[in-house]
Amino acid sequence: EFPILEFYTYLYNWKKAIDQSKRAQEFHYYTLEFDEYEDGAILSIIPFGDSARLKSIWAEQELYHVFDLDYLIRAFLTLEKDLKRDIEAYFPIKLDKFIKHIPAVVFDWNSGDSN
Repeated sequence: EFPILEFYTYLYNWKKAIDQSKRAQEFHYYTLEFDEYEDGAILSIIPFGDSARLKSIWAEQELYHVFDLDYLIRAFLTLEKDLKRDIEAYFPIKLDKFIKHIPAVVFDWNSGDSN
């Protein structure tokens, strides 16, 4: 199982943080359903310079996945947009109004450097 509404909320808040700060932000997804994080976030984007590392605790091999930062941000913003469309098509809701009712971990986004 994968809590898709919760994951969408993280993407949505990450997009808002980028819009507000006008810079790349780290992204870390932790689910409320899994409360032990000794291995780290389920999914992370860690920007550095013009690149970013994509990391997941579900990786089958420990690889250092590095991508162009703009490419990775565009891919995740496209994912957010596509998820919104698909969720709204599946459920009779408008996420802009419903998102405040989706439980998710609340934390401060990086307001300084993204490194």
